[in-house]
Amino acid sequence: MKTIIYIKCVLVILLINACRSHDLTTADIQQQTSNKLQAGVWKVKTALKDGVDITTDYLNFTLTIGANSYSTTNGGLAWAASGTWTFQGQSTTVVVRDGGIPVDFVLSNDASSLKLNFTIETSTYTNGRVNGLKGVYEFDLIQ
Repeated sequence: MKTIIYIKCVLVILLINACRSHDLTTADIQQQTSNKLQAGVWKVKTALKDGVDITTDYLNFTLTIGANSYSTTNGGLAWAASGTWTFQGQSTTVVVRDGGIPVDFVLSNDASSLKLNFTIETSTYTNGRVNGLKGVYEFDLIQ
């Protein structure tokens, strides 16, 4: 009888351990998120600068994200034609774009929409574009 109880206890413990989910590390989550970001070409749904709708300035804007790089078309003042990015430290919701610009992002669970928020502190840009660059930007993108 003790043997049967012992076997049942061992089976219950094994079953409990088998049902536990694998705890993902931050690096795992960053990699999964990076893969989702790279899954397609992002197109603008809406764009705001300092709370003002500037979507018409970015109607043909696209963002293609690669492994620690990006490229754009029709990036206007806010986006270079290409650049680099990396996760900010251990964050899974903030990346740093070239030029040291932190970008907060929200990626939908099904990776069909992406919201980007960032602030450009200076009115100059390495490509010489200066008019109206400084501001708080919000891009809602879809695939």
